[in-house]
Amino acid sequence: MTMKNKENNRILSTLGVVGKQISLIVIALILATIFLAVSGYEPLAIVNGIFDGLTMDIAGTIRWATPLILAGLAICVTYKAEVFNLGVDGQLYMGAAAATAVAVNIPESMNHLAALVLIFLSAMLAGALFAMIPALMKVFLDTNEVVSTLLLNFIAVLFVEYLVTGPLRDPEAGTNLNASAILNENTWLPRISYFEPSSANIGFYIAVIFMIILTFIFFRTAFGHEIKVVGSNPVLAKYAGMKPKKTILQVMAMSGAIAGVVGAVEVTAVQHRLLAGFNPDFG
Repeated sequence: MTMKNKENNRILSTLGVVGKQISLIVIALILATIFLAVSGYEPLAIVNGIFDGLTMDIAGTIRWATPLILAGLAICVTYKAEVFNLGVDGQLYMGAAAATAVAVNIPESMNHLAALVLIFLSAMLAGALFAMIPALMKVFLDTNEVVSTLLLNFIAVLFVEYLVTGPLRDPEAGTNLNASAILNENTWLPRISYFEPSSANIGFYIAVIFMIILTFIFFRTAFGHEIKVVGSNPVLAKYAGMKPKKTILQVMAMSGAIAGVVGAVEVTAVQHRLLAGFNPDFG
């Protein structure tokens, strides 16, 4: 009976969290509608846009929801530990760069699935390593991660620009386009055939899988509990035998890896090459 009550309480708690988020979205829409009306614009412009996206352009919604979901998850991982990663943009740029560097060197004869696994693992590793720079600075030098992660974004953007104007530049791209060579088709992430020829791709399924995995980690594992405890009270966590510094490094690495996936999806499923400035501030 006690276990049943606990399970019921857990379900009610989850429903309460979901209801709270829905309420916040509704309130935001109401405030935005009022603001538009007062400013002289079409009051229901945002509502109509959401409705059209769900009814007339589902493919476009899936295409743009994919990187936004993954970027949101990347930020959520660190936020749970009260670490603020504002460097998702830079980390996804590094993931895209690593994915491209690997993809252009993969032979056409390589198995499609094996090629994609190699590309995505490379992107995740690059994103994680780039995220470790501000993480190590925070842990050992007590640097404010908000500043360090934000400033590292500019370094990543400039690094990608260097790559597409130098080592990875496609000589056939012309003078008006800074980009890598188009990737071999065996490195392309498949698009959802039902929505062809749109750029809606199976990266959306990858985003959903990551969401399920992180939900399980946060609510069903000791590590997820540790992340929340470190975020709420690092001093208490230390006295309880936890290692807050180690947890910070772990969540930053996880966040950077997820951000790297965003870059890999954009390169392999949407652009099929690395472009300068391809990222419209997903992070």
